[in-house]
Order: sequence, then C-alpha cells, then structure tokens
Amino acid sequence: MIRKAGIDDLNEIVDIHLASFGGFFLSSLGPRFLKIFYKEFLVHNKSCCLVSIEDERVVGFVVGVLNPSEFFRCMF
Repeated sequence: MIRKAGIDDLNEIVDIHLASFGGFFLSSLGPRFLKIFYKEFLVHNKSCCLVSIEDERVVGFVVGVLNPSEFFRCMF
C-alpha cells in the first residue's frame, strides 16, 4: 500500500535512507539532520512525501517538490 507519510514515519524513513545511501553526503550529516530534512517535506505546502507499506511497516518512500529552488531556499 502507498500512503501519504506522517510524522510517525520519520524514524523509518531515516533508517531506510541510511541503509540505502551509506557514504553519501546527506547520510554523513547523520540521523538527526535527516529527520529534520525529511520533516520539511511533510510540512511544506508544495512538497509531498509518500511511503510504501508492507506488513504494517515502511519499506520505501519518495519525496518531491513543485519548486526545488524555492523549497531548499526556505527549508531551514
């Protein structure tokens, strides 16, 4: 099943990111940063974050924005 992500999904999203992108720049910033980073996709009005659910757990996710330059400029 695919559904809109919520705040309660952030830990699993971060875990998936770290398992999938070890050695990449964003991963090197650590789980605390990644949780803040992905939370922005949940709260920004022109972004989205979807999760894939299997057996009641998050097994994948995708994020997107309508205007990347605007999103990243006002992110933090």
